[in-house]
Parts: sequence; structure tokens; C-alpha cells
Amino acid sequence: MQVPELSKEDVALIIPQTQEVEEPIKGGQKIVFPCKVNNHRIALKFLLAAVGTIYEDITFEVDVSQEVLARTRREVDIIASCRSPHVIKLGSIPIGYARYGPQELIYFSEEYVEGQNLKEYIRERKVLSLHEVCRLGIEVTMAIAELWRFAKIHRDIKPGNIMRRSNGQFVLLDMGLAFDVMVESLTMTGLITGTAMYMSPEQTESHKKRQMDFRSDLFSLGIVLYEALTGRHPFFDPRRRPSHMDILEAILVADPEDPEIHRPGIPPRLKETVMRLLGKEPHLRFRDCHQVIRALEGVREQIGGR
Repeated sequence: MQVPELSKEDVALIIPQTQEVEEPIKGGQKIVFPCKVNNHRIALKFLLAAVGTIYEDITFEVDVSQEVLARTRREVDIIASCRSPHVIKLGSIPIGYARYGPQELIYFSEEYVEGQNLKEYIRERKVLSLHEVCRLGIEVTMAIAELWRFAKIHRDIKPGNIMRRSNGQFVLLDMGLAFDVMVESLTMTGLITGTAMYMSPEQTESHKKRQMDFRSDLFSLGIVLYEALTGRHPFFDPRRRPSHMDILEAILVADPEDPEIHRPGIPPRLKETVMRLLGKEPHLRFRDCHQVIRALEGVREQIGGR
């Protein structure tokens, strides 16, 4: 799906109460404008409600529009229901619909997070401190636990969907692919959903979709923590530009290298925790999120401020 074509001047016309609209950030299917409403900073998100400019089949256009609206409402509802400080909060502009020129738009707002995207943060530093790796694991696991409290899994945990606030706290973003295991899926049967490099093995196999639970998100977190520890992906080197199928095969069958090969001196309990998160089968991971949190808290106490 295309991203809306909008400028910051367009935003002021569509939603007049916005102030100090900044240049947009494009990510996935959304375009995001940092701005202010009543002197309070928010992130205003737009996505296309229909794709009539791409497809000529009117019936398909309507179906896509309805699915996009349903998916966005679900994303907003999930964010609204969560109470964890490690899950993004909604902003002051509620979900809405607008027609702007030929574009049909859906929009909503989230809090603006002062800080840095984890993907950029790791790129700048190469690796995180041991203490910060523990904090990252604890706080994202808290977010996973909060989603699972409502029988929901995120399905797209990756550095690009995690923000590090200026105070060091980590926040999980983008509930657009979150999946409710208790209701009918909004995704077409047989479609693999998520970012290939961070999928769990069961996520790569569409017939296992109904068997997925929070442990799928824990596997994705394991990949993120391995990267934060070593600066490398546990299953392949992205610089070699592997194909989509190569990535999925590696996640299914390849064993991660011992992280100490790339970073000597990792505390044994931290290494064991990360490697357990990367178990190929869900039962090889942790029984619940609290086990992960306790393990990482124990490591953090052991290493102190390192």
C-alpha cells in the first residue's frame, strides 16, 4: 500500500487545530507529522483509507478501505486499553477520516516521544551497555506482558518499533499488526505478516497462526537483544543482502552463534536468557513474561552499573 502524499501545510488545512507542524516522517504505510495541539506535542499519523489510484476494481477498493479502517480502529483500541508506561499512548486527536483531493485518509494521534529510535541508537553505538541491554529486555517484556493481558501479540517487535526516551526508558510503538488470538483475523488467510528479519519461526508458517502467543513476541525480542549485545543479527549477515526466503529459512533452521564470539565477557545468565528466547519452538522459551523479567533483573543486580 502507498503512503499518503501530504505536506505540513496540507495537515494544517485538514486539521485546523494543529500548530507548529513539522516535516513528516515516513514509515511503513503511515506518514507521521510531529505537531502541537493546545501547546502539547503529539505525533499525528495518516494512512490511505482506499487505493483507488492503484487498483481499478471498485469492489476491491471498498474492501481494502474497510480493512484499513478496521485495522486502524483496532490499533487505536489496543493502545487505549494498555496501561504500561512501555506501550505508546494516544494523543489528543482521535481517529478520524478525511478526503483531501483524490486521497481518502484515516488519521489518529499518539504521544510524541522525546528520544531516539532504537535502530538509530544501536547504529550509532554499535552495541549497548550490559545494563542497558537488561533494561531494554525488561521494559519491552513488560510491554509484551501488557498486550498479552488482553490476549494480543504485537507481531512486529524490532528496533524500528522501539523508542528510547531521553530519560533512558524504552517504549514499544506501532500496534498496526497486533493480533487478537480471541477473534477473527483481519489478515487474509495464508498471508505472512511482520518484518521477516524479526519473525519467530511459527510466524513464518501461516498455518501456525492460531497457535501463536506471547512467546512469538519473546522470540522477536531475543533477536533485538542479541543485536543490542553484539551489533549483529543472530541468524545471518544483512550486509550480504539475503533473499526473503533465505531469511525465513535461517530463522527456521539456523542456530545463533554464541554471542561471546562477538562480545567476550557477557555474563552467563544474560547469554542464557537471550539464547533461550531464541528457542525454535515456543516451549523452549519462557513459560511467562515474568520469568524473563526476573532473569534480567537478576543479571542487572549482578552487573551493577556496567
